[in-house]
Amino acid sequence: MITTSKRLLPELRFPEFTNQWTEEKISYFLKRVSNPVNVLKDKEYREIGVRSHGKGIFHKKIINGKELGDKRVFWVEVPAFLVNIVFAWEQAVAVTSLAEKGFIASHRFPMFVPNNQRSDLNFVKYFFFRPRGKYLLELASPGGAGRNKTLGQNDFAKLKVVFPKIEEQQKIVAFLSALDDKLTNLHRKRELLESYKRGLMQQLFSQQIRFKQDDGSDFSGWEVFKLKFIFERIKNGTSTEQLDGSVGVKITRIETISSGEIDLLKVGHAKYNDSLNDYKMCKGDILFSNINSVKQIGKVAYYNMDEDLYHGMNLLLLRTRKKLFNPRMIFELLKTSKLKNRFEKICNKAVNQASINQTELGKEEVFIPTDINEQQKIADFLQSIDNKIDAVAKQINQLDTFKKGLLQKLFV
Repeated sequence: MITTSKRLLPELRFPEFTNQWTEEKISYFLKRVSNPVNVLKDKEYREIGVRSHGKGIFHKKIINGKELGDKRVFWVEVPAFLVNIVFAWEQAVAVTSLAEKGFIASHRFPMFVPNNQRSDLNFVKYFFFRPRGKYLLELASPGGAGRNKTLGQNDFAKLKVVFPKIEEQQKIVAFLSALDDKLTNLHRKRELLESYKRGLMQQLFSQQIRFKQDDGSDFSGWEVFKLKFIFERIKNGTSTEQLDGSVGVKITRIETISSGEIDLLKVGHAKYNDSLNDYKMCKGDILFSNINSVKQIGKVAYYNMDEDLYHGMNLLLLRTRKKLFNPRMIFELLKTSKLKNRFEKICNKAVNQASINQTELGKEEVFIPTDINEQQKIADFLQSIDNKIDAVAKQINQLDTFKKGLLQKLFV
């Protein structure tokens, strides 16, 4: 299998490099390494795997040689370019590090090192993260979908790629690695903020932390309320038949709920009729996933957008009595792990798809402030943290988009 490329220089280059890039088979830049393990039955081993879509290496649990049996395994080379031959077409490629030293890998994970120092392994990895790299991996993985699309190692070796000299490869890698480090830090920052919020929610809803009134005095107490009193409406979604494509009015479904929000890219569509008016959503409405077929019981989303939207099957619409209860605070309360565990317990196990109906949900009790002003302070405080999380998420998306653009322009 041989592919050709007409363009031999990238769109974007560092100014200190003027040499032409060269088109060669991948075997010119990489060579296969293989160090079989002589498996001992009483010795412990740990295997690695490679995730698809460039998500890196993961470590499996420790097993002994007896459990490995006759399985062919090899010592992990460090560093090495690694391919999962079953999912190479899904960009299951990575580079090993010292974290994998002493690990083993099955024959499904061939390893490669630079051939005569002609390549930087991370440059190769970045190359295959691109659409062009994915295309080439698919070319070398003939067959049907899934496990039938196995990478042919001879076909892989014959793939033609356009690479610069090693010094320019290393410069590109250093630049992209710096972006990756920044992305890693941003992801970590978002995780810490999310963890911080979860901890605060636990303290707020257990009254370990209380807000004061604006004049410094205490708010009144908390009371137990049934959800059927908090919500003026608990209603199942419409069963209107949904249409193919993107025509008609927008109908929510379980897939629509994403990280507490409504993902408009995943809504369904239906032909409008007057009966749908009873299912039209209002700002402050909460969607509640009441079916457990996809392990999403109790998953919630908050509707706060200027978009005509109707709520569909397998989702309860919860509409708060706004003069008494703050909808945003109630939404945050429903997200707590304590309540989600309770929702899972009351699922109707007598049916094939465990579910919660309106009556069952309405019977559930929650302990919340009686003063709507205290509810508002809780909602505003948690919203302020969400704003910080959203700001970091926006930075991640912007940097990720920037990186994808560079991957296209810095490579051929």
